[in-house]
Amino acid sequence: MSRESLSRLKKEYEAIQKDPIPNAIACPDPKNWLRWHYIIYGLDGPFSGGVYYGELRFPAHYPMGPPSILMHTPNGRFISGKKICTSMSDFHPETWSPIWKVSTIITGLISFMQDNENSTGCEVTTAFHKMTMAKKSMEWNNNNSTFKDIFEDYKEIFTPKGQNEPVEAVRTSKTPSLAPLAAIILVLIIAVLFKYR
Repeated sequence: MSRESLSRLKKEYEAIQKDPIPNAIACPDPKNWLRWHYIIYGLDGPFSGGVYYGELRFPAHYPMGPPSILMHTPNGRFISGKKICTSMSDFHPETWSPIWKVSTIITGLISFMQDNENSTGCEVTTAFHKMTMAKKSMEWNNNNSTFKDIFEDYKEIFTPKGQNEPVEAVRTSKTPSLAPLAAIILVLIIAVLFKYR
């Protein structure tokens, strides 16, 4: 890693400490500044209650080249452990700009996560599947030793004390959703209307 890369990444980390990324936590690997770990949490919609762990893997010549972006926690949007193709990842070095940084990469990833655009590293699933994955996300994360090592000090930010699930997931698990029932009723009404047309 070049001196410029290390200096840039240290400045970015200091900036994130002063001005945290909304709905995310990011920090460098203690053994390798070119490998960053992040979590995304606090999203709305089908990802509500989910805590998603992933990595940014920067090239030695960063910021002159883009990182690889991966998400490890199963989520229903990105394939777990597979590199994600975006305009800010190493799939498209021609669209990379050195003004992008960790905070803008993760903000862009959050936006892309909530979109339906298909790309390499993405999967197409239902909203119900994404909601199911959100509820199971902390169970998966708690079985991942890297997640536990890196984010132990941050756990209170995205998880209530003494719980294994985020606040939103705990609430929804006690109050069953009526959305699946409403969808079934809607399908039945449409079927009846078409039958008697």
